[in-house]
Amino acid sequence: MTKRTQPKRSVCLTVFFAIFLSVVLLFPTKTHAVVEGTPADDSTFYVSLVSDGPGVPMMLLPTELGLSYMQQYFVGAMGALVSNGAVVEETNPANMENTHNKKCGTIPGWACSGNFKVGGTYKSGHLTIISTSDETYTYDGTPIEQGGIYEKGAIIKTFAPVPIAPEDVTFKSETRYECDVESANTFACSMTRAFVKEPAAECIEQKAPPYPGAYGWDICAKARYSTKPQETKTGTAKAFVAPLNGMAIVGTMTRTDPEDVEVTRASGEKMPARLGTVVKAGDSVSTGFDAKVVLDFGYATLDVWKLTLLTIDEYTNKENIEKTQLNLHVGSVQATVKHTAAIRSDFSVATPGANASIRDSEMRVSYDENTKETTVIALEDKAYVKGTADANEIEVPEKKQITVDANGKAGTLVQATAVPGSDTSFISNRWIYGGVLIVLIVLAYVVVKRWRKKYIIKNQ
Repeated sequence: MTKRTQPKRSVCLTVFFAIFLSVVLLFPTKTHAVVEGTPADDSTFYVSLVSDGPGVPMMLLPTELGLSYMQQYFVGAMGALVSNGAVVEETNPANMENTHNKKCGTIPGWACSGNFKVGGTYKSGHLTIISTSDETYTYDGTPIEQGGIYEKGAIIKTFAPVPIAPEDVTFKSETRYECDVESANTFACSMTRAFVKEPAAECIEQKAPPYPGAYGWDICAKARYSTKPQETKTGTAKAFVAPLNGMAIVGTMTRTDPEDVEVTRASGEKMPARLGTVVKAGDSVSTGFDAKVVLDFGYATLDVWKLTLLTIDEYTNKENIEKTQLNLHVGSVQATVKHTAAIRSDFSVATPGANASIRDSEMRVSYDENTKETTVIALEDKAYVKGTADANEIEVPEKKQITVDANGKAGTLVQATAVPGSDTSFISNRWIYGGVLIVLIVLAYVVVKRWRKKYIIKNQ
């Protein structure tokens, strides 16, 4: 009897586990940051931290963030770009500071090359930044000047230069920062650094001193540079989320052509957008046929769909009030404003015929330059819409939409549909996943049931 009930129990456990997975995926619970206002796992932001000295490659932050090159170089306010849970890998020495190649050419006979890398992860308020270098110093044999003996400020004896044995010296270093959020914009970090100091010269061939008691380089006929023993250093540091102050950072991008997402500065300068590009008030962003980009404003994000052109018109950050005004010239955007108790927000998208805004909610706005119509959908909570010909603002409830015609007159509220150009609808992906899971449950049930039947027959 026991043998016959065992397969039945297996069937029940299999079905229960499958249903549990379905519920988790269909109705996921929201995870909250350790501190309110902490960047979300899928956000894009820059962090700056004080470097502990030469030999630790770190990214130079964009000057738009308010830190000049001189401030970063002397104060050490360098850092990293974080996007979608990862520290964006940086390997170009030209984009980093505190790398040895900056000074290799200043000493005769020295040359160096190396691989530099900054990377790491970010999740739930915990940030890991890892800076590594693998460097090779090359010495071509150029002698080192020994100097001389001075008396009353005048040199009375000059020593012959010491030849250097030509060779390559390679050494590695790694600095790891483990940071935990302590406020909305600040991380407390522990630092561990394994490193080797710059190669030191040592004499490999002595010569007789020129006079009794002589010492130093004057008794060396030939020298060699060698690697010093590896050292380990620990300490603490602070990392800070770089304030945007009216700017946005280019985050996730999907595109087939590197030029499909373009930023036009207020000055008229055009440039292809890259992950981490800072966009300021007065700048425009445009997308091509197969492109989408996410702009991260810190307190809000903006999905810019294909064939869209927008301008960041205005940004106000005063007394904990965040206000952004965008001009949508053509295409579709989706704005999401995060709820933060300490910040009051107002995110507005204006088209030639209407103005739509949200506060701690989510909406989609599209403008068709052919029909001159504006369509607004409230995805979460509510949105507020006012056509240029309307006397009053209209409240749009969640999952409702409204269309403003070419004359600037808002129509009636209707059930929301897909937005042209967004390639999405209100059928959530989690319901698709749920359907797949249901199919898997059925298959699992059939397989286990057949196995149970064979098991029972075998043990009868």
